[in-house]
Order: sequence, then C-alpha cells, then structure tokens
Amino acid sequence: MSGELILVIDASVDTRTWLMESVLRPAGYVVDEALGVDEARAQIARVQPQLIILDAQLGLDGGLAFISEYEASIPIVVTTTHRSVDEILAALSAGARDVLVKPFEPARWATSITHFLRRSTAVREREE
Repeated sequence: MSGELILVIDASVDTRTWLMESVLRPAGYVVDEALGVDEARAQIARVQPQLIILDAQLGLDGGLAFISEYEASIPIVVTTTHRSVDEILAALSAGARDVLVKPFEPARWATSITHFLRRSTAVREREE
C-alpha cells in the first residue's frame, strides 16, 4: 500500500524525522506531522489520515482522551520509551491498536503499519 496519509504526533523532532525519512516516506506513504494533540485535531479537521502514530510522552492523560476520541474512525499506534505494562494497557484500553516501544525496528514498523492500513481499508469499504 502506498499513498495513504499517516499523521505522526511526536514532540521529538529527531523521532518524527527518523520515522518520516527512514520508514514512512520510503514506503510510499504521505506524511503529516504535529507537535501535540491540539495541533493534530486541527489537522484532522482539514483532512483525515488513514493512520495516526502518537507518542505517549505527550502525556497519556491528554493522549488517552485523544485516542478515545478518534480510535473508532482512525487506527492509532502509540509509541513509547517505557516498557511499563500499565502504560501499554492504558493505551490499548483507550483504543490504540498497537504500542511500539522505542528504539524502533523498521521491520516491525512496516508490519504494523501495513496491517492496520489494510484493516482500516477493509472496514471503510464494508461501510461504503
């Protein structure tokens, strides 16, 4: 799959750049970026992405509300540097489809992104 829009929400310029330049754009995805959930909401209002990648470091309190707000319409993958079971379970309970722990492995990213975009496309086609 290529050409799908993926929104990366991460306050870290290094992480966003690595994801966009090393994983997403080479795979043919169109990428938009946001520094936080408020900026992301404004972008989603203009154009809905097919996948959201959200960094848990933005604060799970606001992040969990954001996940709950959009999880029904857009698959959300959460990234984190912590291997905290509580944090991972909170993200999954809020509706995140996956939680990926940093440092990232490009192969794991490719598998996860492809899987969720395919599922999202299938659901959208069924609804139409």
